[in-house]
Amino acid sequence: MPEPRHSPATWRFFELGFTRWRARRMLPTRFGGAWPRLSPDRPAVLVANHTSWWDGFLLREVQRRLRPDAPFYTVVLAEHLDRHPGLRRLGGVPVTPSDPSSVRRMLRTLRHLRERDVHAIFSYFPQGRIWPVTRRPLGVRRGIEAVARALAPVDLIPVSIHLEPLADLRPTPFLWIGPPISVDPSGDATTTDHIEACLALGLDRIRERLDHFGEDVSSAWVDADGYSAPDLEPQRRHGVGRRSDRSTGYVS
Repeated sequence: MPEPRHSPATWRFFELGFTRWRARRMLPTRFGGAWPRLSPDRPAVLVANHTSWWDGFLLREVQRRLRPDAPFYTVVLAEHLDRHPGLRRLGGVPVTPSDPSSVRRMLRTLRHLRERDVHAIFSYFPQGRIWPVTRRPLGVRRGIEAVARALAPVDLIPVSIHLEPLADLRPTPFLWIGPPISVDPSGDATTTDHIEACLALGLDRIRERLDHFGEDVSSAWVDADGYSAPDLEPQRRHGVGRRSDRSTGYVS
C-alpha cells in the first residue's frame, strides 16, 4: 500500500482549480475564537465535528493559517481513498474502522509521519461520521485518545464547524477555534470528554452570534484573534494513559 504523503506541488496544482470552484459554491470562511500559539517542538491535530463534505478542505484553511509550510495529513476512510487515490498525495491516511489491523496500521502510520516531521499538522473527525451540528451530545468517540497517544506529545486544537446559507445561495462556513489541549504520553485519559465539551462550546458560540445578528452576522462577525479570547476556557493540559483502547471510531 502506498504511504501517505504531503506533496506541496500536488496541493498547489489542486488548489489552482479548487479555489475558483469553491468560490462559486461557498462564501469565504469566517473564523471565531482565538488562534492558538502552537508548541514549537510538537505536532498538532485539528479535531473537528463532521457536518459536511467540505470539512476536510475547511481544515486545510486552518492549517494554512497555523503552519502554512507544514505537512498536512487527514485520516480518511480507506474506501474513499480507493475511489479517489489522488487524495493520498494530499496527505490522506487510510483506515477501515471495522478492521482492527487497519486501525493499528493507521496508528503506526501516524507515528511514522510524526517522526518524519515534528511540525506536521493532522486532522481528525472523532464523531466517526457526518452529523448535524444540533446533535447533543456530539458523540465524540474514544478513538481520539488512541490518536493522541500515537502522536504524543501533541497539541489538540478543537475546531467547531458550522455552515449557514443566510441571504446567499452559497453557504458561509463559520469555524470556531478552541483552546489547545496539550497531551503528554502519560496521565489520566480525559481527552474525549474535553474535546466533546470544547466542540459543543464552539458551536454554541457560533449559534449565539447567528441568533443575535441573523443575516447581518457576516458584517458583524469578529474574526479570531490571538489566543486571548475571554469566553474560552483556559488551556488545559492532559496526559493520555497507556491503557488498551479498542475503539474503532476512526473516520474522516
